[in-house]
Amino acid sequence: AIGRPWVINASLHLRSNQTVLLAPSVEIQARKGGYHCNGTAVTSPRRPSKYCQSPTQPCKCHGNLTLFSATDVSHMHLLGFGAVLRMHQADYSDPSRYQPAQWRPAVVLAGVTDSSVQGLTIVSTGGDGVSVYAGGSPAQLPTERVLLKDLTIRQAYRNALSVTSARDLV
Repeated sequence: AIGRPWVINASLHLRSNQTVLLAPSVEIQARKGGYHCNGTAVTSPRRPSKYCQSPTQPCKCHGNLTLFSATDVSHMHLLGFGAVLRMHQADYSDPSRYQPAQWRPAVVLAGVTDSSVQGLTIVSTGGDGVSVYAGGSPAQLPTERVLLKDLTIRQAYRNALSVTSARDLV
C-alpha cells in the first residue's frame, strides 16, 4: 500500500544485468521477529543448525539475513535516492529474543563487479550497513569496480561499511 513499508522476511537476491530503482519515500523493512540464524547456519532441512531459533523448523537463513544480497553478479545497480532500508537493531540486540550475532547487514556485495549502490538511507541494522567481500564461487573473486555513493547509514550494529575483499571500490 502507498505510504506503508514493504515488509520482507528474507534477503532479496540481486542478479546480473539488473537495476533496482526504489522511488523516493519507499521503505523496505525487515519483518519483526525474523532474521534469526547467524551467518554460519546450516541450511539443510535434514540438518538444522544449532543456531536456528526452533529445532523443529528447518533453518533456511544462510544468506537470508540481509535486506539485499548480491553474490557473484555483474552490472547490478541498486538505486534509491530518498528510499530507506530499515531493520530492527533493538530486537536483534535483545538476548531474550535473539542469539547474539552481528550477521544482519542491510546490503551484502560478495564478488560483485561493475555495479553500484546509490542514494539509500540505511537504518538500524543488526550488522554492518553495507558488507563488501569476496564472492562465493570456488575462485572467491573480490568485489571489483563498484561505486557506493550518497549512502546515509545510521545505527549500524557493527560498522556502517565493512570491506574485506575489493578492488577499485569507490
